[in-house]
Amino acid sequence: SPPPWRRRFANCCRKPRAATSWSRVPYDRVYDQGMSNAIENVLTPALVVYPDIVDGNIRQTLARLGDNPERWRPHVKTAKLLSTMRQMTAHGLRNFKCATTLELRTVCEAGAADVLVAFACWGARARRVAEIARQFPAVAVSALVDSDRNLAEWRDTGVGIFIDVNPGGNRTGIE
Repeated sequence: SPPPWRRRFANCCRKPRAATSWSRVPYDRVYDQGMSNAIENVLTPALVVYPDIVDGNIRQTLARLGDNPERWRPHVKTAKLLSTMRQMTAHGLRNFKCATTLELRTVCEAGAADVLVAFACWGARARRVAEIARQFPAVAVSALVDSDRNLAEWRDTGVGIFIDVNPGGNRTGIE
C-alpha cells in the first residue's frame, strides 16, 4: 500500500468526473463553448471587480472630502489593481500610500504624483524603492523611517523621508 501522502496526492490529481454544475466545468470547456461572458460561468475562486461600483465609491468618498482629492491619500493595498488605481487618478487623486515595491511600481504606472512607502524598509527593499523612484522621476516618492540606522539608507537616493515618531506606545517610531 502506498504511503498516506502519496494516496492524498493521487486523489488530488485524478481526472475530473463529468461536470454536474457550472462550478465544475473545466476552464477549457467554458472558453470552447463561448460562455466566458456570464458571471455564473466564472470559475471560483476568482477576483471580480465591478468598475461602476468602484467609481461610485471613489465619487462618494470624494464628496465626503468636499470634492477635494488633495485631502485623500488612499493606501493602495485596498486597490492593488492598475485599473482601479487608474480610476482613482482619473478622479484627480494624485497622492497615495503603499507598503510593497509592487504596489509602488503599480501606482507610479497609474499616474500618481506623490507616493509614500508607509512601511519602513532597508537593505534590498530600500534599494528597490530607490530604483523605482529613479524610473519614475515625475513621481515624488517618500519612505517612512523608524530608526537612526534606517535614515542613512536614504542618503543621496532622491527619495523623500517621513519620520515615524514614537508617540509613547512603543510600537514603532523613533524616540
